[in-house]
Amino acid sequence: FAKKIIELSFLECQVKPILTKNMGQVAKRPQYSVLEQSKLKDEYQIQIKSWKNTLIDFINLKNTQ
Repeated sequence: FAKKIIELSFLECQVKPILTKNMGQVAKRPQYSVLEQSKLKDEYQIQIKSWKNTLIDFINLKNTQ
């Protein structure tokens, strides 16, 4: 995620990867989790965009402000 932000923002910096287990977080995180979207689609006709497309939209918005 951080690498994509750097790429899309044309920033000059490096991201140093770190494993989640080395972050020292108190709360345990699931290995894999995905937002279940079927109810949003079926009952509310809401389609959630991918995180990459949403990130692009956000960076474009910030660049115009």
